[in-house]
Amino acid sequence: MTDPKGQKLSNRLLASYLDTRRGNFITMPILFLILADRMHLPVALSRAPLHFFIKYTDDVTGQTLNLETTSGGYPARDSWIREQMPMTDQAIANGLYLRALTRRETLAAMAAVVVEADLERQRVQEGIEIANIVLEHDSTFAYMLAKRGSAFAAQIETEFAQKYPRPADIPSSLRPRYQVLQERNLSDFAKAEALGWREDQQAFRPASTVRSLRVSLGTIAGQKPLDLAQTFDNFKQNVHTLLGRYTFGSANFTNYLGEAVAHALATRRVSCCRFDGRLVKLIPPCVRTQQG
Repeated sequence: MTDPKGQKLSNRLLASYLDTRRGNFITMPILFLILADRMHLPVALSRAPLHFFIKYTDDVTGQTLNLETTSGGYPARDSWIREQMPMTDQAIANGLYLRALTRRETLAAMAAVVVEADLERQRVQEGIEIANIVLEHDSTFAYMLAKRGSAFAAQIETEFAQKYPRPADIPSSLRPRYQVLQERNLSDFAKAEALGWREDQQAFRPASTVRSLRVSLGTIAGQKPLDLAQTFDNFKQNVHTLLGRYTFGSANFTNYLGEAVAHALATRRVSCCRFDGRLVKLIPPCVRTQQG
């Protein structure tokens, strides 16, 4: 495997796997599932963070085994999978990870690559519409909720942050659209987190940069009296560093964050990245490249 996590979009296609004979954590279990199903074997697809695997149920003993198709098809206990890919008890209880997916949910999981292709090609609205269909068939697909939430953040970036230096500059006729996108963004991430999905389990962002950003936020919020000139410059630099590794790197974006921090300082509360005092969460469309 030259791309075990399927970082490259084309490597997440079965056609590429069959052509190159080089699979990954997505294509190998899916091909295994298709072949085993054609042989009428009792198999199902299952999820872990950044990972797919197979659940096989012995029709004689009734015992269900986890099969790691990227490791020779050898069995793997749930406890081992949890050690390798940490996940919350809440996520397991809610059926996000480690359970056998239904056929409909499996098709929804396979369709995720279509959503990611649309987002990677900047066809954001098309990606959202397909994500809507996917989530109709699998409401526990927390990664797709987070991906759709990120798509709403991308629309905020394109429609507002790139065009208007400050939230106050947004025309009044466009503010309802702006607020709807914010609310949809927050709602999707809230639903994903309620299922037990955690952003830090998906390796979406560099931990060191995030720690530095949190330190800056804490410094700004905790100063008495506030020294904005020194701490805000540090905060903006950390934001640029963080966003520069993603797809949201415009200067206007940090200006929006600047106003958000000013708003947060007024109430002595800083909770996350905000636009005009309203929280906006995002996972960049092209960073996370496999189903979670």
